[in-house]
Amino acid sequence: MVRVSQPTDTPRIVCSYQGAQIRDAREHVQVVFTVEPPRGVKNGLRESGFRPTGPNGAWQRKHTPIAVIKAQAICNTFFEPEQ
Repeated sequence: MVRVSQPTDTPRIVCSYQGAQIRDAREHVQVVFTVEPPRGVKNGLRESGFRPTGPNGAWQRKHTPIAVIKAQAICNTFFEPEQ
């Protein structure tokens, strides 16, 4: 018997930082915070096309290669990468 794995709706973690994660959620790139982000982070995300998505604290935009690059640039500026 061959088992076919079911696609999962769990976003894949692209990068982890102390206070934030960048996730690949299929159609969207998400930036999720574990701490309140500085105003500069929110402004940078908004200027890069990200929008807040509700109570979980995630910001997201349509998935494109440039969306991941912009999210990484913002997080690299304000957060330390996790080891």
